[in-house]
Amino acid sequence: KKNYFKVQENRIGTAFGLMSALQNFGLCMMPLIVGQLRQTSGSYTSSCVVFATLCAISCITALVLIRVDSSRMQSVLQLPSGAVRCYAHPPDEDEQEAFLRPREFTGRDFS
Repeated sequence: KKNYFKVQENRIGTAFGLMSALQNFGLCMMPLIVGQLRQTSGSYTSSCVVFATLCAISCITALVLIRVDSSRMQSVLQLPSGAVRCYAHPPDEDEQEAFLRPREFTGRDFS
């Protein structure tokens, strides 16, 4: 089977840490960028254009990701939360079916 996950299993924590650091950097820089745009242009219009552009890029990226997932990865993104675990290979049908089986929620079982 083909390995669809690009991050090695022993490096997933590092990947999430890097992703969080990049996200926090963006969250830190956006107020500075918006402030600079406001000071330069005298209005918030340019900031709204930047946010609209970022939103459009995000929507296009999400649509491409969904298309790639449905064509190559057996629609892993469409599974319910908790149904996918980090495997070195995609789960086979028996493993996937076991995760999708409804379970009774007792309020204490989070496994």
